[in-house]
Amino acid sequence: MRHKLTITQWILIGVLIRFIVAPLTMHADIFFVYKFPHFLSHGQWNVYEIAEKSYNASYYPAITLFIFSFFDFIFSSLFSTYEAFVHSLSTTSYNIALNSPNIFSSVLLFKTPYFIFEALIFITGWKMIESDSAKKNFAFLMAINPLIIYSTYLFGQFDLLPAYFLFVAGFFALQKGREHLGSIALACGFMSKIFPIIFFPFYLLVAAQSIKNAIKLILYFIAPILVIYSVLYMINGDSIFFLLKKFSYNLNTTQSIKHLIIRLFQATTYGIICWHAFFVARKQISYLLLAKYFLAIYMAAHWGLSVHSTHYFIWHIPFFILLASFAPEWEKRMYILLAIVFLAGLRDRTSFIGLLAPLNPELFLSFPSLKDITGFLINKSTYDQVIAYIFNFYAGLIVYWIFKDIFSKQYKNIPKLEN
Repeated sequence: MRHKLTITQWILIGVLIRFIVAPLTMHADIFFVYKFPHFLSHGQWNVYEIAEKSYNASYYPAITLFIFSFFDFIFSSLFSTYEAFVHSLSTTSYNIALNSPNIFSSVLLFKTPYFIFEALIFITGWKMIESDSAKKNFAFLMAINPLIIYSTYLFGQFDLLPAYFLFVAGFFALQKGREHLGSIALACGFMSKIFPIIFFPFYLLVAAQSIKNAIKLILYFIAPILVIYSVLYMINGDSIFFLLKKFSYNLNTTQSIKHLIIRLFQATTYGIICWHAFFVARKQISYLLLAKYFLAIYMAAHWGLSVHSTHYFIWHIPFFILLASFAPEWEKRMYILLAIVFLAGLRDRTSFIGLLAPLNPELFLSFPSLKDITGFLINKSTYDQVIAYIFNFYAGLIVYWIFKDIFSKQYKNIPKLEN
């Protein structure tokens, strides 16, 4: 089936699937995504202060706020029904909003930026690949990727944005003379969902040609962050840091043996990847090898992080797809990982069949979730623990396979990449 259709046909199939599901499905989180940018698009720059003081909430970092405020301004200017719907989110409950006559058109507009950023990811990946067969595989794997379709277009999470910034940073890392654009991309990634900052030290090792160049890349990373957050701090005060107070991601610093062991394995994995990139491969790194580096670091970073949040896995999926485009074994490994992620993530009704709530809230929110079903067979907390252990073990296997690949003979003398 894959080889019978052309690249264009797979792209069209992927777009069609997304356009079918985008207006009909959603999770309540997408209302939150657009709720606060709507204040900014109407000239209220103290968005973070409003979120904290009026709603006891923390909104996402600055680039996310700016991007969705921009689209919200465009959509509000063009469609009065959209403007009325989004404006009502400040006072309307989730269930009432689901019964709005404008729900389908508004949700489709909500998800429009996702189409744009996924297209940017596709274009970036396309530039990394020279083989026609690998390009076709890449198009196929992007078009029908279940995690992208579920987390982005059914659920409505925006993690394709930081995923794009991280992916394009990987692209610029190997583009001589354009490495500074990768630093800016990582800064944008950090200002969209924080996590890309963990890749910056590694990025310096790969992209910097000298100490002078490394200082330049650091400045390109820090400068936009300082400028943007200085302005926001003058307007919002300490409220811009409320996000860090509420969400620590994987920054638990408790001194339990469990967390110390996790930190040790994470630091060891990061150190080995950096050592290999700097001392073994150095200036002969290919995009295929770079994808393995990024994936190994990501898998290590995810140890100890909640496996129930399926959208977190969007962060690494472009690199996984890039790998799978060249090697069938990595495609199989990707789908096994996604199976584990879905077993963990389909845990409540609004994340399962309840995603169809815009069609009929009362009906579809009444269907049991996967966790409700498995609860008849096994204790729910036991189920969660088992899935978490399975994920951590499999993530460890992925890191092991990557280490095995990069230290094998085929990577000891890597042909220099021609850009």
